[in-house]
Amino acid sequence: MKPPSEVAMNQAMKILMASIAEQNSDSLSGSAVSTPTTKLLLRREAVETLQKAVTKATIREIAAVSHAINANTAVHKLPAELLIKIWSLVLSSYSRLDQEHRPGKYYRTLHVLARVSKSWANILRAETQLWTFINAGDSWKAVSIALARSADLPLTIVVPNPRIVGEFPGPRDPVTGRPGLHWLSNASHVEKFCQHMHRWKNVSLCTPAHRTLWSHLQADSSAAPNLEELVVGYRSLQSETIGPIFGGGAPNLQSLELRSSTITVKDASLFTTLRVIKLVKVSLHMSPSEFVVLLRRCPDLFSLTLIDSDVADAGDSRFEPLVLKSLRKIHLEKLSLCTCIFILSHIDTPELDSIIIVSSDMPEYPAREPSPCDEDLKKVSTSYVVSSARSLLRSSRGPHMLTILLLPRRFTFHSPNAGDVGLSVSIETMESRHYLRWALKLVEDELPEEVNLSLSLGGGYHCTSPDLLQLLPEMRSTVTTLHFHANLEGVNSLLKLLAKPSQSASKGEEKEWLLPRLTALYFTGTRNFSEGLVRLVNRRFAGSQAQLHSAPTGGLRYIFFDDVDVEPAALEKLYTVLGKERVLWGLQT
Repeated sequence: MKPPSEVAMNQAMKILMASIAEQNSDSLSGSAVSTPTTKLLLRREAVETLQKAVTKATIREIAAVSHAINANTAVHKLPAELLIKIWSLVLSSYSRLDQEHRPGKYYRTLHVLARVSKSWANILRAETQLWTFINAGDSWKAVSIALARSADLPLTIVVPNPRIVGEFPGPRDPVTGRPGLHWLSNASHVEKFCQHMHRWKNVSLCTPAHRTLWSHLQADSSAAPNLEELVVGYRSLQSETIGPIFGGGAPNLQSLELRSSTITVKDASLFTTLRVIKLVKVSLHMSPSEFVVLLRRCPDLFSLTLIDSDVADAGDSRFEPLVLKSLRKIHLEKLSLCTCIFILSHIDTPELDSIIIVSSDMPEYPAREPSPCDEDLKKVSTSYVVSSARSLLRSSRGPHMLTILLLPRRFTFHSPNAGDVGLSVSIETMESRHYLRWALKLVEDELPEEVNLSLSLGGGYHCTSPDLLQLLPEMRSTVTTLHFHANLEGVNSLLKLLAKPSQSASKGEEKEWLLPRLTALYFTGTRNFSEGLVRLVNRRFAGSQAQLHSAPTGGLRYIFFDDVDVEPAALEKLYTVLGKERVLWGLQT
């Protein structure tokens, strides 16, 4: 077969890039509005149709995909390299370690693809990379075929949670009809399986059920020299520590994710080479000083995530800051405020990019106007975390971002430049005007006047325009971005209010507007807003676009539409006033 042409390879890359954006969404069709991404979306539709056809095992639908990709090229005649790229994309959702896997899906998909044509079958058998995913819940026959066809390439191994596969039943007995024992209960099969441990690159152990495999891992803990990513989860180690898993026999381990496990000081040897640490509901059987020592053994640590894994008595600890020169991301979720402050105040990192804090260690507001007492309580419980995080970010070389999620409310603090006092703040998913008013007050009290504020309205919660109409006059002049979501009612009314100048302006004086620094509008799934948007643009922003580069508040920099219908007449008016380059498009239906 001839090598693929440059055009074919470019087409493959465009298919991949568009498909990665939203691989599992519904099939897309062309938009009524011509956008720069329309052709890209149509190509992504072809890949999604192929994926759905594979899932349904409908060969006729697979062949029909050729009409969406190229009307003159039958899909089974596409270059092998192009086919392999598409297949890899289709199969990628079945081989990720961060989700549960039911046995059979991956190999069944390969089998369906192989039935399309002899050329496809030959390509599949010869492409060793497609056989590097092993699900231990599958039959020994399927596993042994994959081990053989993957040659000597690195493997991704998943030992899934038995609750989703019925305790790994083996083949049924032909006489009794009862399920037999799974191959993981067969010592000889396990030994053959573990002979390939030198090829294990990414491993997810989600079950302690099969002690045969577990015993083998403990007995031969130095046989995984190429292991880079390890996920141990779903209550797989309630009574054991992680030390026996590979022990110090994984010198190249870079990523470790533990769920419902236990860590002691003895396990520190497993952390020496790590770049990514994620601990979820992990019992940290160690003192704060020992935890600091454990992190100190990770000089190349890039990302640290702690979820529901508190350090004991963290609030009473005093240590010298731990310098982690490579650390870029910190994610703290469902931890006590003491643990958050302990982590933030004992880590010194010059390259930090972002901090994400999700805290439920705070009282919830009732559905009423909050009293001063409520606000003081909430602010006091938050201020220490905000202060510690901002101090840590200021000491790093930006850009950097701080995100604080006070469930279910969200605050994102972003500093674009190193040492920049001014921050950009995003407030999302407000439930009512009471929560939004409190959030605005918190931001105003915690952050300096030069903050740039972005409000995301209606996302995730039902929010009505009367609530927001009352709040708009109270919103700070620092608001620069408004994001309107699908479930926000009365968007037209809000836009018309923004298009109305303040009555306090005297005749001849420059008009005063609500949110005078507004420079960007986002519409995601929003409906019935064209009239209000056109009025806003015509009355407030017409003629101001020339000032964009001479003054920071000169006009509307852009409008972003994502999954919306814009009336053609309204769209033409927007193009006329703003210019097409300032009207941006996302996915369209």
